[in-house]
Amino acid sequence: MKKYPYTRKRVGAAVIDYILIWSLTIFYTIYFGEVDPDGSHTVHGGQCLAIPALWFLYFVVAERFGGTLGHRIFRLKVVGMDGEQPGTWRIFKRRLCDLFDITFSCGILGTLLINNTQYNQRLGDLVCRTQVIGRDDRVN
Repeated sequence: MKKYPYTRKRVGAAVIDYILIWSLTIFYTIYFGEVDPDGSHTVHGGQCLAIPALWFLYFVVAERFGGTLGHRIFRLKVVGMDGEQPGTWRIFKRRLCDLFDITFSCGILGTLLINNTQYNQRLGDLVCRTQVIGRDDRVN
């Protein structure tokens, strides 16, 4: 199995993806939410479901069908350790690990794992047996 670190490209892709998803979430909350007495905006009830649905569509569905915008810009793709395209459930589990890899640790955990694991995998990749490679790379 060959190593594909692409650390800078992966960080760049993550920055693009998370700026986009946070911007869309903020826009949705401001546009569809209610203004609270302190001037902040919140969504309530069923409106809240749109935010995880947006996350699912952007990260899971997009990754299942070719990659997120960040991955496309940096010409990266996610594959199973066998070189095959992972299924929706594996991608979903991989992306749930973003909470630890990216969100709670501000990307430090993910970057440390990418640079210190045998196949440059972050937690989500280790759990789901996936790897991020270049669009033109082949898994050996």
